[in-house]
Amino acid sequence: MEVTLKIRTIDNQKREVTVTSDEGTSSSYYTNTNAIFPLYKELIYFCRDHQGAELDIYSNSSSFVAELKSFETSGKRLAVMLKDTLSDCACSIKSVKQSS
Repeated sequence: MEVTLKIRTIDNQKREVTVTSDEGTSSSYYTNTNAIFPLYKELIYFCRDHQGAELDIYSNSSSFVAELKSFETSGKRLAVMLKDTLSDCACSIKSVKQSS
């Protein structure tokens, strides 16, 4: 399943994350946070809603793409939460790529 996570900053304090898949598009807003946390959070929510999915992930955030490419060996808290969610939901990440 292909999923695209895009982030954009609004007014230097608010971030909009748009998640697009075969099932449609949804947007969420976050305030007072870095640019990585909302992307992880939305991906974790997506996995919980799509148990057993094999994901091809695209993102406009080069930092997020880099983190996802090495998340399995990372000890960062968000990476650990993602690993646990993937395991609990029987999801897997097939590929991670940069999008525009």
